[in-house]
Amino acid sequence: MANGIIKWFNVRRGYGFIIKEDGEEVFVHYSDISMPGFKVLSPSDKVSFDIERSDRGSRAINVLKI
Repeated sequence: MANGIIKWFNVRRGYGFIIKEDGEEVFVHYSDISMPGFKVLSPSDKVSFDIERSDRGSRAINVLKI
């Protein structure tokens, strides 16, 4: 699993970006957040996650607040 910090997350649109420890930005969608209830992330939240790579770029999956 990788670690990072939430750069920004738009609750209305349900997506945002994580900055990995190495500085790379990774897309995150609310459906990939692993927590009960209303799934929201705030800037500066620390998270751990797996990375799924595709032709559209990197996407964070199994995202957990730490």
